[in-house]
Amino acid sequence: MAGQTPTGMSGCLYRVSWSPRIKPPFWKRIFRRRQDTRQAIEDLQRSNRLVQQKYDEVSRLAADLNEINQKLVEQKAQLEAQQAALITSESQYRVLADNVTDVIWILDLATLKFDYISPSVERVRGFTPEEAKTMSLEETVSRESLDHVSTILAEELARDNQTDVDPQRSRTIEIQQAHKDGSYRWAEVTVSFFRDDNGQPTAIMGVTRDIEERKRTELVIAASEAKYRNLFINGSDLLCIHDLEGKLLETNLPYKKRYGWLKEDLEDLNLRDIIPDRFQGKFDRYIERITREGSDAGHLTLATKDGEEVLLEYRNALISDDAGHPIAVHGAARDVTDRVRAQEALKESEEKYRELVQYAPAGIYEFDLEAMRFISVND
Repeated sequence: MAGQTPTGMSGCLYRVSWSPRIKPPFWKRIFRRRQDTRQAIEDLQRSNRLVQQKYDEVSRLAADLNEINQKLVEQKAQLEAQQAALITSESQYRVLADNVTDVIWILDLATLKFDYISPSVERVRGFTPEEAKTMSLEETVSRESLDHVSTILAEELARDNQTDVDPQRSRTIEIQQAHKDGSYRWAEVTVSFFRDDNGQPTAIMGVTRDIEERKRTELVIAASEAKYRNLFINGSDLLCIHDLEGKLLETNLPYKKRYGWLKEDLEDLNLRDIIPDRFQGKFDRYIERITREGSDAGHLTLATKDGEEVLLEYRNALISDDAGHPIAVHGAARDVTDRVRAQEALKESEEKYRELVQYAPAGIYEFDLEAMRFISVND
């Protein structure tokens, strides 16, 4: 009960009573202990099973993590190897692009500006790569070449969506490109499209080769061919190439109106077909001689389309392949029909007048006044 403490302070007093505990019988205590022990064992076994399950689960997770980690390690190694190979490849291509004699370039289709031009452009055109990259297409090629390039680009873009067109195709053209000295020089350009992930063209990659010297050579050859073609067509001599059997392979005979032969008349024609029959054996002996000796010269009689016989003075030579085997004959002949006829007529005239002088009733003589002697005297 509540009351005052000796110090004058208030507080609470509690009365606690203890009830004596009744001790259970011995057999009950033994039985209870057994139940407690069994329960403890069951709890322990249950806990152990739970721990084992968790352990197995953790082991599986650890194995899965270890497998994943191993795959990640392998993938990392592969990526590192690929990256190293890519770096090496890029370095090699960069060295190649920087050192090839041809000019490699990339043109953006959206802006029509150069994204890249290899250093060889300075050797070919005189511009540094930086200078060349700033130049527009109009400044890079001649006006005629620009029109040609624009037409081809439009054609290729129009063809690009067709199913039968190869997206990896390339095209080669000849253009005239600007040089730093103000001239234009011939170049051969091979171009193809760069594409995005959807297969659409985004840029043009080109390889440009200087062909100025080749074009000059071609012009010289063309001029030479034109000159010799003119001689072949308009020259006074008859020219031909025939095989070892006498078949005509090439001849300027159709250009000579006097003989009447047209080009179509001489297709697949053998020289024997325009040689009179009585001279066929002579032609056979000619083939034998030139095949054996490598060259031959002489006279040969041919017939015009109208059947007139003409006499040709020829000088022919054998044509051999790289291995030295004879394959054809190159012939050059001159029509000497009129000359021979004139010579024969002159000879006939000389014989006629010689007989007249020889048998004249009066004396006829020729006297050299300087030498003071007779040159000729008739009978």
